[in-house]
Amino acid sequence: MGIASRGTSHGPTPEYVRASTVVRAADQLLARLLAADAEPELCARAADRLEEGAAAVIRRRPLTPIDATGDTLIRVRMLEDALWRAGPAHDELPVAERARLALPGVALVSSAARLALCTGLAYAAFYLLPVAHSYWIALTAALVMKPDLGSIFSRAVLRSLGTVAGAAIAVVVGALLTTSEGEALAIAVLAACLPWAMARSYLWQAVFLTPLIMLLIDAFVPHESVLDISEARLITTVIGGLIVVVFGYLIWPSQRHPRVDAAFAAAIEALAAYLRGVADGAAAERVTAERRRAYRRLFDTRVHLQRTLSEPPPAGAEAWSWIPLVTAAERIADRITGISALRRPVPRADLVAAADALDDLVGETETAVRSGGELVGPGRA
Repeated sequence: MGIASRGTSHGPTPEYVRASTVVRAADQLLARLLAADAEPELCARAADRLEEGAAAVIRRRPLTPIDATGDTLIRVRMLEDALWRAGPAHDELPVAERARLALPGVALVSSAARLALCTGLAYAAFYLLPVAHSYWIALTAALVMKPDLGSIFSRAVLRSLGTVAGAAIAVVVGALLTTSEGEALAIAVLAACLPWAMARSYLWQAVFLTPLIMLLIDAFVPHESVLDISEARLITTVIGGLIVVVFGYLIWPSQRHPRVDAAFAAAIEALAAYLRGVADGAAAERVTAERRRAYRRLFDTRVHLQRTLSEPPPAGAEAWSWIPLVTAAERIADRITGISALRRPVPRADLVAAADALDDLVGETETAVRSGGELVGPGRA
C-alpha cells in the first residue's frame, strides 16, 4: 500500500493488517529455521516450498495447501495462510493515538532544519553572487544533503573532487573533439559508463556525470564554451559544498559525533528484554514483538555505525572498534531467536543469567552515555 494512503487512513487498513500477519508468520518460520534442533530434511522441504510459494506470488495463484508435518512445515503453512487468506477486521485507532504516530521524530526535525538552512543559504548565494549557472549551488546543497546512510561531509568532499576531475575531462574532451560527431561519441561513452560509476561510488558518479552534463550543454547551447561551463560548474559546486560542510555539518555536534554507544545501549536493552521474554515462556505475541524490537534496534545501531565509519577522524577511526561489538550483538540476537523455537527449552536459570549479563552491559553503556564518555571497544583498552 502507498505511504500517502497509509498516512491518511484512520487505522489499520486491510492491506496493512495482511502485511503485518505475513511478517509475524515469517518471523515464526525464521525462528524455527534458526533453532539448533531444526531437522535438515524438513528445512530442505521448507526451502523448496518457499521457492514454489515465491513463484506462486509472482503468478498470483495460490498453491495447494501443504501437508504440514513437523514444526517447520507447520510454520510454512501458517505463512501461506497469511499470504492467501484475509485477516480479521480491526477497529480504527483513537484520535490521540493517530496524532501521536503522526508526530515527527527528533532526527526528522533535525534533518529538515539542516536542509532548510542550507537550501536558504544556497538560494541567497544564487541571488547575490555573480556566478553563471548559480542555480547549481542549490542543486549541490540538495543532493549532498539527501538523507541516506552516508556522511554529509564525505559526500561534499567526494562531489567536489569528482567535479574537479570531471571538469578537467570535459575541457580535454572539448578541446580534442571539435566536431559534433566527436562530441556525440564522447557523450555516448560517458552515458554508457554512468551506471557503472553510480554503482561504484559517489566520487565516480561525479567524475562521469560532470563532463556528460558539460558536453550536453555545449551541444545544445552553442554560445557557451565547455571551458566556461566547466568553470561555472566547479565554482558553484565548491560553494554549495562549503555551505553544506559548514552549515549542515560543522555547526551541528550531533552530525560530527554520531553516538554509536547510545544506539548500542538501546539494542542491548532490547536484547535483554527479548531474552527475558523467552526465559519466562511468554506468549508468542510478546516474544514476536520483543524480537522485532530487538532487531529494529540492532538495525538502528548498524545505521549509526555505517554513518560514523565514513566520518573524518577521530569519529571514523573510533567506529571501527565498534564493528566486533555490533556483530556479536547480532549473533546473540540470532542465538536467542534459535533458542525461542527449540522443542526442549534451555534451562531457565541459564537464560536468566545471560539476561542479567546483558542488563549489566546496558547499565555500563548508559553510564558512559550520561557521563559523555564512550565504552572501551576492542583494541582500545
